[in-house]
Amino acid sequence: MLAHTLKKIKEDLIKEGFNKGIQEGIEKGIQKGMKQGLLKGKEEERINIARNLLRMGMDEASIMRITKLKKEQLHELKNKKSQ
Repeated sequence: MLAHTLKKIKEDLIKEGFNKGIQEGIEKGIQKGMKQGLLKGKEEERINIARNLLRMGMDEASIMRITKLKKEQLHELKNKKSQ
């Protein structure tokens, strides 16, 4: 009887630990996904601002300084614009 009770307690503890690990993994995954989404949104906003500044005729150096985009990213935007 005692052996059975101890076995049951052990199984319950393992199950509880497993469930807790799963829950923590899910929470970390959600946090990581939200962070990635925010970063992507910020990047898209910087690109949209650069697009608008290009349309307004602003020089590349100023656009890169304002948006923090790299020269290659800005040239890619300009190439897409001209297509």
